[in-house]
Amino acid sequence: MTYGYIWDGVFDNRDRYWRTTTHGEDDPGYPPPPGLSSWSERRYYKSYELSSGATDSVYFGKASFQVYAYTTPAGWGFLPIPFQAVELIDVNPSGGFWRAHPASYRIVRTGEGGDTLVVIEAGCLCTGSRTRIGRPMSTALSKTVRNCAGRRKRSLP
Repeated sequence: MTYGYIWDGVFDNRDRYWRTTTHGEDDPGYPPPPGLSSWSERRYYKSYELSSGATDSVYFGKASFQVYAYTTPAGWGFLPIPFQAVELIDVNPSGGFWRAHPASYRIVRTGEGGDTLVVIEAGCLCTGSRTRIGRPMSTALSKTVRNCAGRRKRSLP
């Protein structure tokens, strides 16, 4: 088991301890050069069964990241790039995993072998909102929006 300031493992209903782990592929080095750095890593969940000592891992594919590295006379540091869409994965206590990616508006439950068990997709999200008479959205309560079928509707009088 590992722990730090926050314990990052989880137990399922079969008393297996699960923890995420990654393996970098194109690490920019340490410390990275100043400026924008990109890298990818292979993502896994590893399990450890307490009663038997058996271990296993489940592969979840590659993830890509970007950070901005900087140097100062006092040292160097990282600034995250905000609003990067990153898949979220959580252990389902009864077995398998829940996976969500903010770019797709869907949540998927998968088994430990990677088979898809449940898919939940968000309904149509309205886009293209605009205000009447060009007022900013934050100050205009009366606005016309387009629903996903392209029809106009009034949201508030």
